[in-house]
Amino acid sequence: MKKVFGIFAVALALVACNKNEMDVQSQTDNKYITITAQLAPKSAITKALFENTTNNSIVVNWAKNEEIAILYSYDNIDRKARAEITSVDASGTATITFVVLEGTPNNTPCKIVYPFSAGTTSSASDADSDGVKDTSVLLGSQDGTLNSGNLDVRVGAGTIQTTTQENYTSGNLTVTKQPVPQFAIFKFTVMNAEGTANVNVEQLDISIGSHGYTIKPSSATSTLFAALPPVSDQTVTFYATVGSSTLQASKDNITFDAGKYYQSTVKVH
Repeated sequence: MKKVFGIFAVALALVACNKNEMDVQSQTDNKYITITAQLAPKSAITKALFENTTNNSIVVNWAKNEEIAILYSYDNIDRKARAEITSVDASGTATITFVVLEGTPNNTPCKIVYPFSAGTTSSASDADSDGVKDTSVLLGSQDGTLNSGNLDVRVGAGTIQTTTQENYTSGNLTVTKQPVPQFAIFKFTVMNAEGTANVNVEQLDISIGSHGYTIKPSSATSTLFAALPPVSDQTVTFYATVGSSTLQASKDNITFDAGKYYQSTVKVH
């Protein structure tokens, strides 16, 4: 019995040794290039009819430790790098740092997607053509506040430069298109049909064409913020849940743009 146990112990020792060798090998095989870049201060999300006025805009800034997705392709594989904002200067310019695999060709195009959770590769099941997750995934469920991480989704573009000198590879990112908002942001005030009183709702469902978006606040309220994709000449229908009742409103020929801030009264009946 002791002999069998001894053989088993030797076998375990060999497995452990092999595992360590594999770990070291995998680390030496995957070499990375550190990339740094600067992102310009975020542009304000402005009210459609009054551009760049302080009282009609949502002021947003980059913040240290926020994460951004860098989407690029290397060796016929779509890749997603995690960039971190390491600092933000007094003007609002952010410095980001991330790594790409060594061997990434010079002048590799990439997409810049904020926040990191919104970025996706083209091979993913929730992919969209512009480098962000499908709109229905990002905006399908919201809480009606400005703090929702999916309200301020921005997409930009850049070129990754890599240079090898004396077996050392360095790199940087040239931003060719600063990240810009992908959605419109609304402040909805729900009122009765006569417009004489606010109506507190437990949920506001918005239907645009074949797509639906749910705004569910933590408690009933008449004021809800929402992000919606840009549309042109569409019918928008609202369904407001008030207790056991569902009130409705509909507006035709609606057009709104990404990066704009709209304030709208929804009269339900």
